[in-house]
Amino acid sequence: MRLWIRWLTSLLVLLGALAAFGLWRQWEYGQPEPSPVLTFLSPYGLGTVGARFPVTVTLRQPDVVRVELWVNGQPVAAADNAIPSSAPWNLRLAWVPTETGPHTIFARLYMADGALVDTDLQTVEVVPAGAIAYVTVVQRRRAVVVSHTDGSARQVWVLGGTDPTWANEAVLFVARDGGIWGQGGPQARLQPIVPPAFRARAPAWQGRLAFTSRRGPQPQVLLRSREGDVTALPIEAQTSRDPTWDPAGRELIVAATREDNTDLYRVSLHTGEVRRLTDHPAVDHQPAWSPDGRVVLFVSERDGTPQVYWLALESGEPPVRVTDIPYGAERPAWSPDGTWFAYTAQLGPTPATRELVLQRLADNYAVRVTFNDVEDTWPAWRPPAR
Repeated sequence: MRLWIRWLTSLLVLLGALAAFGLWRQWEYGQPEPSPVLTFLSPYGLGTVGARFPVTVTLRQPDVVRVELWVNGQPVAAADNAIPSSAPWNLRLAWVPTETGPHTIFARLYMADGALVDTDLQTVEVVPAGAIAYVTVVQRRRAVVVSHTDGSARQVWVLGGTDPTWANEAVLFVARDGGIWGQGGPQARLQPIVPPAFRARAPAWQGRLAFTSRRGPQPQVLLRSREGDVTALPIEAQTSRDPTWDPAGRELIVAATREDNTDLYRVSLHTGEVRRLTDHPAVDHQPAWSPDGRVVLFVSERDGTPQVYWLALESGEPPVRVTDIPYGAERPAWSPDGTWFAYTAQLGPTPATRELVLQRLADNYAVRVTFNDVEDTWPAWRPPAR
């Protein structure tokens, strides 16, 4: 009896070992090849019009005879006979976007046996070319940085600066002491513009400088001439702040408080005429005049949280809200051609969740372009070189 039990046990062990060996051989030789993978070299799948958008196709199949890059359902780049003798291997292709917006992209592999294998379909977000100055945190200090509009190639221009705006090719910014300085590049020498005694904020440039001064008991908009003389904006108000120039540099729109209500006012520096643009119990501020002079963007809490609104200056129509950010949006800034604008979007309850977003005015298509764990705010779109 014991002999029979031993024989049966040995048989079961042998059958189990054969079964395990067979399954292992089946797994080793029967597994399908892993799918090819398409990855972006640009940050977060963002690209700009006119710039190369490189991708990498990672393959494990050695019998590929052609690889194509497809965008929006059309092949845009290909590689033939670039097949190594072993796998895995990487192949780089590139595409140059010509239009802003979302674009679908994938890679197609042509196999030696005639089969086709596609990577997963992904989306690329394309924004206008250009550069943006903005405020972030570097080495635990506020800093003015300049990057491409897709967030790449970031350079630190100023440690300790805030409130950037462009004066041709230079960035004007407010230093921690309240003075306004100018800098023509990340390594350029700083130039003093307005002394710290004015306790400046929100500089705006259009051939000359306007800024908010907190030197007195209430903030007021001041003007600096080319010769350096500083005068007050001709408006009767309890406070005035956040100046923005018209394209010709002859008028300003400011947020002014009259009878304890803050609205937008248009001020002609030639005639002294003051025209009220908004009339609402909520605070309307942070205006940004469009490059064609027809529209102003501004920030208001009239719907509960700070959001960006669009106002046609000559139509007589009420403002239209153009953002819907759960924790609020602020500091709109126009693209040079007036078709997009940048702003700060607060995506969570803390300041560290403030990121930069670019939005197309025609259809409100929006793209997030910073992805940091620190506060990013106060965008200023670089004007075209003159």
